[in-house]
Amino acid sequence: MTSKKTIRFFAVVLTLIMAAVPLLSCVASAETYLTPVIHVPGIYTTDIYADLGTENERLAFPPSQEAINECVNELPKAALKFAQSADWKGLSNIVSPMICKLFEDFACNADGSPKEGTGIKWTYPSIVKRSGVRSAYTFYYDWRLDLMEIAEDLNDFVTYICNGMGCDKVIFDVHSMGGSLLSAYISLYGYGKIEKVVLNSAAIFGTSVAGDPFTKKIKFSPVAIARFVDDTVSGKDDQSALVKATVELCSKAGILDYVGNVGDVLIENLMDYVYEDALMETFGTMPSLWALIPGSQYEEAMNIMITDETSPVLVDRINNFKSHVTDHAEEIVRGFDANSIPFIVVSRYNFQIPPVIEKWENNSDGVIDTMYTSFGATCAPLGEELSEEYLANVDAGYISPDKSIDASTCMFPDRTWFVKDLQHSSEAGNRFFARLYDAFYNSEDRFTVDSSAEFPRYLVITETGEVVAETAAEKPAATTWLQTILKFLKAAYVMLVKWFEGFLK
Repeated sequence: MTSKKTIRFFAVVLTLIMAAVPLLSCVASAETYLTPVIHVPGIYTTDIYADLGTENERLAFPPSQEAINECVNELPKAALKFAQSADWKGLSNIVSPMICKLFEDFACNADGSPKEGTGIKWTYPSIVKRSGVRSAYTFYYDWRLDLMEIAEDLNDFVTYICNGMGCDKVIFDVHSMGGSLLSAYISLYGYGKIEKVVLNSAAIFGTSVAGDPFTKKIKFSPVAIARFVDDTVSGKDDQSALVKATVELCSKAGILDYVGNVGDVLIENLMDYVYEDALMETFGTMPSLWALIPGSQYEEAMNIMITDETSPVLVDRINNFKSHVTDHAEEIVRGFDANSIPFIVVSRYNFQIPPVIEKWENNSDGVIDTMYTSFGATCAPLGEELSEEYLANVDAGYISPDKSIDASTCMFPDRTWFVKDLQHSSEAGNRFFARLYDAFYNSEDRFTVDSSAEFPRYLVITETGEVVAETAAEKPAATTWLQTILKFLKAAYVMLVKWFEGFLK
């Protein structure tokens, strides 16, 4: 028969074990579950659909190839009719309906709300808690709409992640328009749930790609066209080589100058008609695009684009973002320091911004001006260096190896990294960014450009996709006429041979 002392002993041991288990569980949880990351992407990161959930469901943006071909097929007829009449308004009466039809499902209602049945396909992800691994989640949104309203959805998502992960704060990794959305979120909900922030090519201060078109500052530049093609046609295939060689030859022969002149004539005579009849009916209805207009261009854009016929609800949406976010952009960003929230800024440069705006010379990542994504860097015009006089009066430690960027004028020069030759939405270099971000996330100290030799202020992406420290490099010599012609002939010959081989098969 078991003694009372033995029973009492096991009872005490069992009681101690039961009391210790919750304590051990709490300790393990605190040690192993890291603060989750919420990635907030930018514009055009999700497709927009029309007739969602019905048998007629289809892409609203990007437009289908069939819809594009239909518009292209109408252009010769429009050109012929114009050649006979020389009536610019008549030409607009043909072109504007084509634009409206192409973006009919993509455009918002006149008041800036989504058209019924249009939107994105996305559901909340499942919560995954893994010991010692930092969970990451992406917040997708309909990027046409009012960012102040989307900020409410973002807040719901933050609450969902916090509840699921058992945490009270998150890390934000924002890109492009995601920076504007985060700013809207902060204006409504403050900094309380934010632990750290990565601002990667963030559009918090806007972009000329929105500001110039909304203020009718449209300009075709032959130089910009050639560089833009060279930047965007980045493939190594034979077809890409032929395209690049052809554009280079056209540029040297002055053909692109003619194209630019024709473009300027079209803009001068068609712009007012097309803006009134098409652009305000399509892109002008999207509150998010208004949110990307730099503060310095906002009033001019309103005076040009807004008329007595514009929906007052749309105007209220636009002004609401301006008064809560655009007007307080610097205050919002400086609020990270004021609330002891660590953050880093990543900017990219050395790419041609779209070559149809007046600010085509601005150094950029192909979408947003570098001066905006860096929060104030002084940048030489694309392809040029800062003047010798300027360089003689600044700290050389802040100057990029190619002498085109001065980081000392940034709002946060010691927490701003510059990556040369990396386009706005390129996935190249992701492995490098994963290392940079992990180092930042895991750092308990103030993380700066001097924190690690692996992450210096100025970086460059190589042809193999690796990101390395930028060093001074010699400028390539200008190509001669003979070199340009030979490059074109070689590329054309390769494509001709391929076409002939395919024909024989």
